[in-house]
Amino acid sequence: MDLLAYLIALDGGDHQAPDKLVLPQQFVAELGKLATASESKGLEHGCALMCDRQSATFSYGKVDVGLPTSMNIPVSTHANNFGNVHGHPSASIGHGGGHSAHSMQDLGKFKDTQKRSYFFQFVAAGTRIYSMVQVRGISTWDDTATGFLGKRQGEEEGDMFEAAVHAAGGPDAFMERKADLPPQDSAAAEAMMTELKAKANVGKLMQTVSIKNCTDFAQTYHYFFYAGEGTFLTRAA
Repeated sequence: MDLLAYLIALDGGDHQAPDKLVLPQQFVAELGKLATASESKGLEHGCALMCDRQSATFSYGKVDVGLPTSMNIPVSTHANNFGNVHGHPSASIGHGGGHSAHSMQDLGKFKDTQKRSYFFQFVAAGTRIYSMVQVRGISTWDDTATGFLGKRQGEEEGDMFEAAVHAAGGPDAFMERKADLPPQDSAAAEAMMTELKAKANVGKLMQTVSIKNCTDFAQTYHYFFYAGEGTFLTRAA
């Protein structure tokens, strides 16, 4: 189903989620520009998304620039606002070598959109595009959602640390390297972890883990999660 047709269906109260989501070429091109800007500067970029149903045109709010691993996407009160998008630099979750889907912090922002009839969160990462869709009356949010996301975030951090330790040669070798660092030199410690994460190909690991966690979140709380490249996204949950 075309994205425009899906929005019109949601406007009419049809909550059935399509198995395939087809994005307009120009829409994909704009998301690609956002992903390129995020990657080139190593900083997340994001904006609000609008769609005029009558003219079948998509438009974009002011692009804000965030931090390497997070940002506050501008909130829009425009009548045609249906969601937002932000770009993930390859180091946004993990490090180079992968293009991750939504972080658990991203999904936590759905807490603020519960009164919306629906809301789309797009992530543009490299050539990949992800979308998580909240639909009022179908999707749920309660106290357990915050706990779910916090637990998965902790597990993601644990997965990255475990991979770095393995890349160092095991726990003993990791601790030896750590002991050789200048005392209280946080920059040196960060540089060591960056090196080990790159050696462990943590970027690819986190791409896989982020997709799994997004799928599990969507299935547990009845959101709709799509992933793909170019104009075609496939529903994963």
